[in-house]
Amino acid sequence: MLHKTPPLQFVVLTAQFFTQHQIVLAATPSLQPLCGSETPSVVEEQSKPTQLVITDQFGCSSKRAPECEEIPIGEATLFRSQHCTEDIAAFTNLVFGSAPYLVVEKYVNDTNCGTAESAVVYNADGECSNSIIDGTSFKILPKAGGSVTITTYPTTSCIDTVAEYVTVGAKYVNTDRCYEDKFRLYANMTAFLSPSSIEPPSTGIDYQARQEIMFPEWLWEPTPRRVLVTT
Repeated sequence: MLHKTPPLQFVVLTAQFFTQHQIVLAATPSLQPLCGSETPSVVEEQSKPTQLVITDQFGCSSKRAPECEEIPIGEATLFRSQHCTEDIAAFTNLVFGSAPYLVVEKYVNDTNCGTAESAVVYNADGECSNSIIDGTSFKILPKAGGSVTITTYPTTSCIDTVAEYVTVGAKYVNTDRCYEDKFRLYANMTAFLSPSSIEPPSTGIDYQARQEIMFPEWLWEPTPRRVLVTT
């Protein structure tokens, strides 16, 4: 699990989140810094990552070489790389640098966040980002008071009239508190420092919501659609 950290500081993940090596699926809009070398370099603004998907489902070895591929997503293109690591915190901090991100840990149902299943790290700059999994796109925005809204769109454009969103209350962000019996959320989002500068999601969009938008469906069985707004 993630250790509790002071708000707005880099998230500290432990190697014990999973018991062995983890595999990280990382996406970035450019070939560098995640592809082409065994040690990713710190990102530049134009090549900051979109997502990290952290799982132990595929098996991993510390000697496994990074794998990289170019993935067309609609009219966009992302580069996806696979890495084995025992230090998720160091890898996350390395590839995101100072860019804001949101970590969402997923735990096995009915364990009250006791048994880890997977985790996703999202780019959280409030801009449109493409998912490496299913051809959708997402935006993550902080709200006044420290809550956070995760919005997904059915294509890569972020301009569709139908979107899906989840708003998670501040009491579940950077607190180690278990959300919906199976999630923990940790944010490194400097926008939390300036509530006056925080913009809510557009009210001109007809929003729908479902619980599973925070995670790709291939990692677990999806649950029925629900409106999730906490305070």
